[in-house]
Amino acid sequence: MNDEKKTDANDPKSATRFYDHPIWYDIIHEKGTAWEVGFLRRQAAKWVDTGNPPAEQTWLEPACGTGRYLDHLARRGYGVVGYDINERSIRYARRRLRREHLNGEVVLARMDEFCRRGAFDFAYNTINTFRHIQNERAARLHLQLTAQSLKPGGAYMVGIDIVDYDIPEPLEETWTANRRGCEVTLVMITVPPDRAKRMERIINHITVRTRRKEYCFESTYDLLTYDLRQWCRLIDTSPFEIVDVYDFANQPTSINHKSRDLNMILRVKS
Repeated sequence: MNDEKKTDANDPKSATRFYDHPIWYDIIHEKGTAWEVGFLRRQAAKWVDTGNPPAEQTWLEPACGTGRYLDHLARRGYGVVGYDINERSIRYARRRLRREHLNGEVVLARMDEFCRRGAFDFAYNTINTFRHIQNERAARLHLQLTAQSLKPGGAYMVGIDIVDYDIPEPLEETWTANRRGCEVTLVMITVPPDRAKRMERIINHITVRTRRKEYCFESTYDLLTYDLRQWCRLIDTSPFEIVDVYDFANQPTSINHKSRDLNMILRVKS
């Protein structure tokens, strides 16, 4: 569970949930979006066999956040639907689609409850978002509901970090991005995973500098962990099978004991 402090999220100086600041979150994650969308389009062209050309396809994004992927896809003529549990992110994503008169829908829903039977040609869940699902029962339910939401011949791309419980080293990464005079710096610390609890703590230190002010705060959350055996077991007991695997540089790879950051293409078992 998240252990965010209970503060007034309307006050940027005291709010501690990064997801409650969609503009800042969007700034730090914007770079590379077009490249990532290009990868999704190539995988859909390779694996989607619903009979619909891209201009007639509808794509689904679970946990869509600020809607940056939805925006890029809608500009290219795709029908898009996204859902998320954060109301602020939903409002932000809706505004960006509406502002450009783009064809898209964003709704409030959890990953273990959303289903529209046979509505989508392709679904995608990137950058470890899948691991926000806090237990395997809910994860398996999400896979079942997503499989039901796909049209026959559809596919689902999931990006996930496979952990190694025997390598207990913390990881620290730093990003800085700018937009119209607003600079956002994110320092993300990954605490070594807890094998017993199957949780990995993520600590985000965020600094925002504008022309007049500077804000600093911390946002912490936990992700469910999967080693290779646990992940393969989850997929084996789901409606899906793995049909293609890429690393996080989007280069073809295979699943083995050295696997870590992967993008997997899933299709419903025949």
